[in-house]
Amino acid sequence: MAAKKSPAQKAAETRARRNPLTGGEPNTYSAVGEGRSLPAPTNVRAWKGDGREASRLRAQHVEATKPGGLPDAQVGYRKPEGMSDRHFTWLSGGHHMFPNEGAERGNAAINEPHAHHPEVTVQRRAEDLSGGEYRKGTAVLAHFGHDPKDPVGSLADLHSRTLHRVMAEHNQAGVEESSSQKFYGGRTQTEIPSHPDMDAKHYDGVNAAQTRLRQATQTVSNHPQFASQTAGLERSDRQAAARALVHQAAADTSPNNKWRDGEHRWPNIEQAEEAVKSGITGEAPKFIGGRIQNNDKAAGRAADMIQSGQFDTHGYGNPKQAAKTVAFRGALADVNHADAYKVSDVHEASVVAPGLSTSKSKVYVGGGKSGNTYIHPDHPKSATKGLTQVFVPNNSREGTLKPKVGLARTEEMLAKGDSYVHALNDHATRRALADNGLSRSVNHADNVHPAQAAAWGSQQMIRKDVMVSHADQYPVVRDWGHEGINVPNHGDVLGALSRGETHTHMGPQFRSNPNTTGISKSPETAHLVNPTKSKPYPVMPGE
Repeated sequence: MAAKKSPAQKAAETRARRNPLTGGEPNTYSAVGEGRSLPAPTNVRAWKGDGREASRLRAQHVEATKPGGLPDAQVGYRKPEGMSDRHFTWLSGGHHMFPNEGAERGNAAINEPHAHHPEVTVQRRAEDLSGGEYRKGTAVLAHFGHDPKDPVGSLADLHSRTLHRVMAEHNQAGVEESSSQKFYGGRTQTEIPSHPDMDAKHYDGVNAAQTRLRQATQTVSNHPQFASQTAGLERSDRQAAARALVHQAAADTSPNNKWRDGEHRWPNIEQAEEAVKSGITGEAPKFIGGRIQNNDKAAGRAADMIQSGQFDTHGYGNPKQAAKTVAFRGALADVNHADAYKVSDVHEASVVAPGLSTSKSKVYVGGGKSGNTYIHPDHPKSATKGLTQVFVPNNSREGTLKPKVGLARTEEMLAKGDSYVHALNDHATRRALADNGLSRSVNHADNVHPAQAAAWGSQQMIRKDVMVSHADQYPVVRDWGHEGINVPNHGDVLGALSRGETHTHMGPQFRSNPNTTGISKSPETAHLVNPTKSKPYPVMPGE
């Protein structure tokens, strides 16, 4: 028989359970409003990683985030000393870049009673965590480099600095809007410089993703078998059901799948559409991209939703085990809903974990250890001593092998923190947005996804391993080149590249990207150069 707890022990347990942000009981902020419930808090054991590894990761983090480092503005201008974040945000046009659509619609705060959206899963936020869960999340953040004294404050500061960097990049590029600023193509609200056809091209680019999603929804809604399977629904309800199916499938098929590939291809959405049609017809889904197992999962879920008649997607994807997937699905449904929740994954490495590689770890065995040993790029070379690297068949090239890989550092950080690091990242983002005057308060979800999309777009220009730049993130600026505005020899791009001239596809505020030059150094192969692959880069101050 268990010993009876004393009043002092009970009081200590109550204090330990309390949420450090609110000082109250956990699991209360998001479970407000009719029909809203959340899983009960989970008792979590204290987490502690390897001390030597933590010291190495901390040193990398400090180096990457020092003044003038990765999170800071490297183009345009920086915030003057003594100026408030809100004042700088206003002067640099941040209020135009991130229009507060949630405020315009009168969306409630996350801790105020509000109705749930059938396609936006209610997830436990940082304010809903028990003390143990919160402490585990902060321990993981500290292990991977954040300030051990205040890991959440450290993360919020990085989000704020990244916002300033993004605003400076946009200011330098001469635009206040771009496709990258809207979460996968949401509608923009401010005007851009007037020029023939430029506005139309810009808005087409900004809204292209939502247009493609609507097309997929319409295809599913009009499918004869789907119509017969949902014969009991009104037309508007059938449309909503089709949209829920497409958004769910797009979230399921997203891993390792391109969102956009060229001007007219949307592999992620196309695969989602194919998965839903498979769920309707019962045929195996055609493979377009991503991971086969995820495509099959999406098709199975679509069939299950149709057969059950339950198109409320709260039942698919555990908010703890699949914090990224369900947040992504919700962002597609409504980016500014009160329940909008940060989508956290490897793409946010430059903000959440600066200095950490996005490369996958390599798998080794041996060394007197049982099981696999995962070696990351930041490990010293001596870490592989006595180990043997593991190789597996290369499915894309029959008869060859490729290294077996594990998680990247940022993925590892999110995995070790369960959903708690996701929740703390969501809170840190809301805090930075509120501090910069882009949200009504830390308790509002306004602009979480638009700000995230801007950071993602910016990161693609920072990563040395990805050939993406302003040309992809700023369709308007790219169109300046096609319009012949301030672009000498724009009709002779290939010839200019073969002669070693600087990039001629963009305006004078851009130069060749040092990360992606040398695609063709030989005159013999210059004709093979694709000018869209020679990525431009913003001109730095003093150049």
